[in-house]
Amino acid sequence: MTRVTTDEINQAKQVRLIDFIDANGIDVKQEGKRAEPYYRLGDHDSLVIKGEKFFGIVVKKVDLVRFVLL
Repeated sequence: MTRVTTDEINQAKQVRLIDFIDANGIDVKQEGKRAEPYYRLGDHDSLVIKGEKFFGIVVKKVDLVRFVLL
């Protein structure tokens, strides 16, 4: 297994959640037309992403690494 360096982790934390989702072909639907729209995952429409927060049962502000680990 390849180890991940601290620098790589820090770089990943700088990636916006929606950019990661787009880059990985995850089905997402944009909703809202405000300056900062929100997105619902196609397979899990109860999960809503707005900026760097995602909403489901709880609201969390996370970086990409923590989002992927959830």
